[in-house]
Amino acid sequence: MKKVSQTIPKSFKEILIKGLDLVSVYNEDKLLDNHYEQFDILTLKALLNSGEMVINLPFDKYTNFTSDNGIDFPEFCEPKEKEEVVDLTITKEDFLQWYFNYGQDTEIRDSRYSIGECIIGQLLKTGVGSMSAQEIFDGCNHASVRAYFTQEHYMLTDEYDVELSDLGIKYNLILID
Repeated sequence: MKKVSQTIPKSFKEILIKGLDLVSVYNEDKLLDNHYEQFDILTLKALLNSGEMVINLPFDKYTNFTSDNGIDFPEFCEPKEKEEVVDLTITKEDFLQWYFNYGQDTEIRDSRYSIGECIIGQLLKTGVGSMSAQEIFDGCNHASVRAYFTQEHYMLTDEYDVELSDLGIKYNLILID
């Protein structure tokens, strides 16, 4: 029987390990008596860390993969040479200006509503509610921050009135005072 084999890259194995860690923590938090499951999780993590992971599919499963799963069968290529990661910084003031005032009215309203709900939930639960700029920053989609709000491209030209994801570079966005 003809088969298709695909080696799973390290980055995918790391995602699986993170998922197993979450299941393990969930079991501990819920005080579930799943000793066998915890043992299986440790075994799977050890296997994932021990070597190469290869998926073998019968050819008919491969040809029907997209229709059966709603996603294309992954075809991983050799890793490229590491691209340089550029550190971009944004001040808290500029970040909050972008977060609360830039975008469509519905996005702005939804952002404010979401933060309000979070703070109200804290108030009801503990009697105290707050949210720092860092917490908002950590929870937002950095790729959608406009480039010209960063210190490196601060209001330079309309060329930088694009989302960071549109710059075509790998970056690390850092919130500064």
